[in-house]
Amino acid sequence: MTATKTYIAPTPTPTLHSYETGEELRDATKAELAESVEAARHDGGAGVITVDGCRCYVDGPEPGRPALGRCLVTRHRHRSTRTDTRPFAGPVSRRENRAAHGCVTLVHTCRCGATRRENVNGRHVEMGPWVEPAEPDSEG
Repeated sequence: MTATKTYIAPTPTPTLHSYETGEELRDATKAELAESVEAARHDGGAGVITVDGCRCYVDGPEPGRPALGRCLVTRHRHRSTRTDTRPFAGPVSRRENRAAHGCVTLVHTCRCGATRRENVNGRHVEMGPWVEPAEPDSEG
């Protein structure tokens, strides 16, 4: 599992999400929100709670705070939700596979915004690491 910083736009209503998939399940209760915030202080930021036998976390503003965009640290395995094909632009890994150079570079994007580049040339592949998204500017 990878700890990931996800920058979230303002949400007025806290929502309950599956910890395993990130899927939104329903609106969270005030008690679930408070429990998730407390759990986040102890588990490194994920805020994992158990609801009806399912490991979940709550996404939304903390109690007593306005609904501002914020950084939420979640744990998940990166999975490609979008792939863009680009011309080859150079090595993408410290373990270069020169046979994979010269054709295309696939740019995989995870739902959290992390990206990974993959060079592909026929059956030869060079896979780069997942790179976390840059922190948005706090100004304007």
